[in-house]
Amino acid sequence: MLKPLVFVLLGAAAATAFILSCSDDAPADVDAAEVCDCPEAEPPLVGRIVRVTNDTQVIDANAVGTAPVVCPTGGTLLGGSCDLAESNAEITLNRAAAGSDPDSFTCKWNNPTNEANTMIATAICLVPAE
Repeated sequence: MLKPLVFVLLGAAAATAFILSCSDDAPADVDAAEVCDCPEAEPPLVGRIVRVTNDTQVIDANAVGTAPVVCPTGGTLLGGSCDLAESNAEITLNRAAAGSDPDSFTCKWNNPTNEANTMIATAICLVPAE
């Protein structure tokens, strides 16, 4: 019966000593460096992810068309999408990928029909913090 009581008292004393040595009331800061050498925190993402759309590129009838869209200066491309102003099952999307500029997105369409259409390219970008 005495052994368990001794262990409980020793454990409580060790826990108390540990808490006091790391608390704000300790005689010296043993757990903190003089100067924080932590890396700078990343700014919040709210308002930094933007959508840039280029909906003025016309794909002529019986032609191939390309619709590029570029992120704002200093932006980083996260993704993108391609669409047509007028839905047409005969017009096919040949390519949807990052463009030759690493911060651009390009859509390439094939229009075998006799009617022009408008290609819509959208880039999702992460812009630098202000």
